[in-house]
Amino acid sequence: TYGLQVSTPSGVLSTDVTAGGERTVQLEITNTGSADLQNISLEYAAPVNWEVTFEPAKIDMLAAGESTTVNATIKADKNAIAGDYVTNITASSPETTAEAQFRVTVKTSMLWGWIGVLIILAVIAGIYYVMRKYGRR
Repeated sequence: TYGLQVSTPSGVLSTDVTAGGERTVQLEITNTGSADLQNISLEYAAPVNWEVTFEPAKIDMLAAGESTTVNATIKADKNAIAGDYVTNITASSPETTAEAQFRVTVKTSMLWGWIGVLIILAVIAGIYYVMRKYGRR
């Protein structure tokens, strides 16, 4: 029989990434069948302008009952809005196919939050300066 499974070593199928950043996830490709599988290729379906690269990109042979580890690097679009996205990763051989859905949470950069805090502090300092200099008249 032929069988294939895509998962992670911990079984968790979610990760997070900053918009424009990338995250490497370890995938565990397991041959759950009783026959060896040849020429296993990895593909992805991700949101627009996202990229996923695999290392190695192809598995030549996977013996029955064996597993192998593949590193998948997920790169989010720099204009991605904060939220949850789904990336499908598919492992396929001529005999069988397996798919896993990864939930990727995109977080925005903290830079603009800190800039906002600095602007607010500058305005408060400016008001304090004006009140101390001119006071109540």
